[in-house]
Amino acid sequence: MEIIVKQVRLLKNGPANETIFILGPTGRGKTTLVANLLSERSRFVIFDAKNDYYPEFFGGDVAEVSTVEAFAEALQNGQDRIIFRVASVDEAADELLDSALGYLNAFQFANIEANPDFPGIAVSLDELNRFAETHSCPQQLREEIERGRDYKITKIFGAQWFNSIPTWMRSSFSEIYTFQYSESIGLKRLEDYGLPADEVKALPPYVCLHTGKNGVEKIRLVPSPGETKRQHANKTGEEITA
Repeated sequence: MEIIVKQVRLLKNGPANETIFILGPTGRGKTTLVANLLSERSRFVIFDAKNDYYPEFFGGDVAEVSTVEAFAEALQNGQDRIIFRVASVDEAADELLDSALGYLNAFQFANIEANPDFPGIAVSLDELNRFAETHSCPQQLREEIERGRDYKITKIFGAQWFNSIPTWMRSSFSEIYTFQYSESIGLKRLEDYGLPADEVKALPPYVCLHTGKNGVEKIRLVPSPGETKRQHANKTGEEITA
């Protein structure tokens, strides 16, 4: 059958709804990779529930806040890089995260309405399992995942478990990095993304598989030239030993 080509106008002509997901247990390189992906961004917000991130890693000029009021002030003052310390992981922390994300979404939307060239921002949540489960997710986090492109927000999520991530959320992942992982249900679901279970189970520390627009590739994390292992550990809370 002949294919007829029809030119159309795009309903949504803009940045993709980008959600990067990084999977791995403690000590395998997940937090290190998250930090390095963020360091490439000019604007970001890290919601840090475990005090894993430090301004020095990003070269300074990073605001540290722990309340929505301080977060709002930092954004209004043009602060491009922010670490939001989430002191606990409970119902109060869920409400804090929801309020902060709600403010960020509104801030981005209002500025983009006034200036379509207003820059995007990356949002990182390294403990996704603690905030989003099969039957629960903060409302504004869901809004950001589903409509991130409208706010020019890229999401960079880290988690230790894949099986408990809601189906609707998994379907939004544009890229997946996975370090060594062995839970059977999660492995089966990773295979749906082209990530071979046997290979994922056998990955050594600081080696991950990445699947995105270029297919599946293997990545090994090594310290940058001139950076010692101990310096790296002090900056990220993890130490590369390979």
